[in-house]
Amino acid sequence: MSTFDHIHPIDTLIGKTILSRATGNKLGKVTDLIVDPIKGVLLGLAVQTTEGHMRVLDYHEIFSFGKDAVMVNADHSITPLEDSPLVGPPLAKKDLSRAQIITEGGNLLGHVSNIFLHYGAPPLVIYEIRESVLDRLLGRALFIPASAGRALSDNAERIVVPDEAAAHAADSLEALAAHYVAPLAEEETAIAARVRDKASPNSFQGGEVAETTAAPVICKQTGVAEEIVTGREIKGGEAMRDTARRPEPDAGPTGPSRDPEGEPS
Repeated sequence: MSTFDHIHPIDTLIGKTILSRATGNKLGKVTDLIVDPIKGVLLGLAVQTTEGHMRVLDYHEIFSFGKDAVMVNADHSITPLEDSPLVGPPLAKKDLSRAQIITEGGNLLGHVSNIFLHYGAPPLVIYEIRESVLDRLLGRALFIPASAGRALSDNAERIVVPDEAAAHAADSLEALAAHYVAPLAEEETAIAARVRDKASPNSFQGGEVAETTAAPVICKQTGVAEEIVTGREIKGGEAMRDTARRPEPDAGPTGPSRDPEGEPS
C-alpha cells in the first residue's frame, strides 16, 4: 500500500468502536481527535465510554487503526479527563474545522474544509483549504500539513501560517502524500529500526555463533590496560570482536590500575 492509502478523513475515524487488544472488551467510541496544531500531529483521541462517560486515549496506547475498530493496548488505556494532560490541546472536528488560514503577511488563504490523518507513523494531520463554496463545487482546494501552523488563536478561529505556505501547498492529497508525508514516514521507519537494533545489540538473525581461538593482541600504553581481542565467527553472518581488558600490573606513578569489573561496558 502507498502512503496515500494510509491517509483518511477524520470523519471516517469519528464514531469508530474502540476495543481492548488485551481483553477484547468494547471500551467506547471515538468522538474527536486531539491534535497539536503547531507540530501537526495526533496526540490522542476523545472517547465516549460504553457508560456514556468522556475519557481520553493517548496516541501511544493505540495499537492499530482498523477498518472496523481502533485497537488499544488494554482496558486501562482509556483514562479520565482529570488524569490526562490531553485536556488542553484543541479537538480537530470541534475546534479546527472551519478555522481560517491566514499568512504572517496578512493574506487569507481560505478556511479548513476538511481534516485528514495519516494512520501510520508519524501520525500527521493535514488540512484541506478552500476559499469559498464555489471552490468546493468546482473541486478546487489546497492541501497543507498542519505542521505549517505558526499559531492558533485562543478561540481556535484562526491559524497563522508562514507566507510561503501557499507556494508549498499541494493541489491534491496524493501529491502531498508523495512529496511530504512519504519521506517523513520513511524516516520514522528508519528511526524505529535503529532504536530496535540499539535495544537488542546481541540479537542475530540466522547463523550459529562459533568460538575460534586467536592470539592475544596486546596494546600497552602508560596506565592503560591490556586489550585481549578474541575473534568470533558467525556462520552465515558477519564477524565480530569481543574485547576483554586486564589491568597492567606495572602502571606506575601515572595512575592506579583499574578493576575490570568497575569499568563501564
